[in-house]
Order: sequence, then structure tokens, then C-alpha cells
Amino acid sequence: MLEYLNETDPARFWSSSQSALANLGVSSVCYATILSRTEAELKGLAPSLHHRTTHPLEWLAEMERDNNFDYGLTLEDLDLFLTAPVIWHEAHKQGLNSPDAKRLYEFDSDLGLAVGATIQLSGFDGGGHFSAMGLAFQDAGEQNFHNVWATNETAIRHICNTLDARLRSTQSSLLIKLSRREKEALTCLAAGYRPEQIAERWHRSNKTIDKYIQSAKIKLKAPTRDHAVAKAIMLQLISP
Repeated sequence: MLEYLNETDPARFWSSSQSALANLGVSSVCYATILSRTEAELKGLAPSLHHRTTHPLEWLAEMERDNNFDYGLTLEDLDLFLTAPVIWHEAHKQGLNSPDAKRLYEFDSDLGLAVGATIQLSGFDGGGHFSAMGLAFQDAGEQNFHNVWATNETAIRHICNTLDARLRSTQSSLLIKLSRREKEALTCLAAGYRPEQIAERWHRSNKTIDKYIQSAKIKLKAPTRDHAVAKAIMLQLISP
């Protein structure tokens, strides 16, 4: 089960870690991280969040629509919300008097995501970032979930903490997939080149270089070139 610890290839690392979680009863996951509290304060939770998930595509589309990833939470909520695991079916039942909560519960149930838990991996007070993992236990059922969780929680947390560390460092390409040209453009910016100088150096048009930079900004959720460069360096996506 621990083969994933020695994987250096990002894709194989992700696949191996998911297999290890599956052996512990986890049917799918959603990893989410916010790299900077300041960024979240300025932009909001959902616009600052990067994620990778194996949940069904229908769920991902719903969460990305209108930035539903924040679940209505505030930055202050994150400091308290995940001090203990959030058990999905228990949390849903506490708030089903809300039409939106009832709709979300029914939607999750249809996709096999009614039973599971969300755990915090890092808080802003710890390493300057926030990260959490949502873990679905589709086959456990509400009655058996607590037995499965009590038996496997320690091993699950170990795998999730390893994922957290690597997805923000050596395997960060799993979170943000920059193309070769996007990386090269950001690297040149980090080295002090202006876009028109990059265009001249590469024998490309200014419009082409701007396209690389703009697509990198979108993937990094960065409003400016400087912010995109800073995040790419932080995630070790480029080495200027």
C-alpha cells in the first residue's frame, strides 16, 4: 500500500495514492488548497482555491458553477470549521431545513457522495496555506461509516498529508498543468524580460506571447503577470 511514497512521476504518484486510499474504503476524493490567506482575503475563497478531484464530473461542474466551492463559507469559518472531521451525512441532516442544502444533499446522494468526511490537512496558522481533503465512502453506508473511519483514519490521514505536501511542491503539476511554452514565458518574466522582448527572442508575435501569459494567468488564478510568476515559483512550476 505504501508504494506511492517512492513515486516521483506525478501521474503515477496520484494513481498509486488513490489506490492506497481505495484499499481503505475511500471511493473518491477532492483535494483543495488555498496558497495564501492574503490572496483569499482579497479575492475570496473560491477564486483563490486550487483543487484536484476524482469525484464524478457532474459534481465538479456543479461546484465550479458560480464558484460553489466556497459552500457559503467565509475565511473566518475556515479557522473553526474543520477543527474536527466534518461527517457529510450528519452535517447534511443538520441543515436540511434549507432548500439549497436539501438540493445539494439530494444531488450528492444521486452521485454516491452522501457518505464521507472532510478533514483539514493544513491551516493558515500552520504553514501559510490552507488545505483540506473531502473523502467519499460510497460503499460504506451511513451505518458502517463510523466503523470504517475509526479503523482507517490514521492511515488515511497519513496518505492525505503526503498528498498535501507533494501537490504543493514536487507534484504541483497535478494541480496546475502549465504547458511548456507557458512555463517558459513565466520563466522569462521572472528573469526580467518584458513580453515584447520574449517575442523578439523567440521570433514570435507579441500577440502569441500575450496568449501564453494570459492562459498561464487563468490556470494560476492570477490577475497580474507578477502574481502568476510568484505563484509559479511558489509551486515550483518554474525555476528562474
